[in-house]
Amino acid sequence: MFSKIKGLMESEEKIAEIHGQITTHCNTLKQQTEIIQGLHNEIINLKTNFTNFHSENNTHLSQFQHELGEIKNTRNNISEELNELKLLKTHIKQRLVEELTNEFKTELKSEVERIKTDVKSYNDLKQTLQGVVITIANLKGEIEKFNNIAKDVKEKDFLLERHAKQLQNFADEKVELLQKINTLERLIGRERRTR
Repeated sequence: MFSKIKGLMESEEKIAEIHGQITTHCNTLKQQTEIIQGLHNEIINLKTNFTNFHSENNTHLSQFQHELGEIKNTRNNISEELNELKLLKTHIKQRLVEELTNEFKTELKSEVERIKTDVKSYNDLKQTLQGVVITIANLKGEIEKFNNIAKDVKEKDFLLERHAKQLQNFADEKVELLQKINTLERLIGRERRTR
């Protein structure tokens, strides 16, 4: 019987020890449950935050895609405008070149016509001057004849003296005309060089 009591006491001690261990395990389990509950709450918070982040991310992604589409449209519009500007620039350049070329051709044609007219006038004037020079050369011979005749005539002959004066005037006019011819030739030469 004593051994039974001893066995019961030992069993009680073991039960108390096991109860202590169970209590310790319960406390530990309780702590771990609290920790797990805290972790569970944190996971729920993280899940909520992740869901919110995912939702916001989807919203931002959708907005970004929309803005990207608008940027592409704007880029296409700018590209079209740029192409139109390039075409307009090329067209304006071509028109400007054509207008300048036509204007230059018109002015050049006008200048050529003017030069032709001036050359014709110069040639006509040259022929006229050559005729005047020949006439003056002929008059020079006549004047010399009159001068020779005048030497033989008496000085008192008034008519011959007046005639001699006229011949002298002709000679002076001839010299003056020759000077004018030279001046005209110089002016024409200068005018031709200027053009």
